[in-house]
Amino acid sequence: MMPAAVPALRPLRRVTEATDGSQQPCRPKVAAVLALDNVVPFDLSVPCEVFKRVVLPSGQPGYEVRVCGAGSQPGMVRAGLFELRPDWSIDGLAGADTVIVPGTDPLGPIPPAVLEALRAARAAGTRIVSICTGAFVLAATGMLDGLRATTHWAAAGELARRYPHVDVDPDVLYVDNGQVLFQPVQQRLEAHPVRNRRSVADELGLAAAALQRHD
Repeated sequence: MMPAAVPALRPLRRVTEATDGSQQPCRPKVAAVLALDNVVPFDLSVPCEVFKRVVLPSGQPGYEVRVCGAGSQPGMVRAGLFELRPDWSIDGLAGADTVIVPGTDPLGPIPPAVLEALRAARAAGTRIVSICTGAFVLAATGMLDGLRATTHWAAAGELARRYPHVDVDPDVLYVDNGQVLFQPVQQRLEAHPVRNRRSVADELGLAAAALQRHD
């Protein structure tokens, strides 16, 4: 039996309107995706695919996507069965409009420089999104104290145990605290494999559109 064809992902378009109703080009935003050692490859790939497919009415990219590595070896990040050599270091988080923290080993060490970079991003008003166990990285900064958060259901108990000042809710598909958002993406895709016959590409497109509405 031949495998089913995977539909091509359609580019997403962002449009802003001037006060007279005419369309004006948007300046590209910067989406910085943090890659720590033992990053979950799926979690890393999702935001890269979402943001790189947003295009402006002019045909130019809507986002500059930076994969920012912070591994134990300079310029290299371990990602399960393979290694990555990101173009950016954690310095690429500075000035980003959105910082995305994919899932990683929840028990793994987090470089102090990463925690400082994330705290600086929050202080600058940057929107910060965690995927799956990326919530552990944000919790380690202290920025989640007193906030509601979520993560992959299998890791929710450990998140609550290690960070008792975080209000962990394991029974939701996302949490939006305004500046800080949580999305256990794998849990959502597993729970809704054929929701309204939408493809995964459609779900990702909706996620990108929701983020744009915050801009």
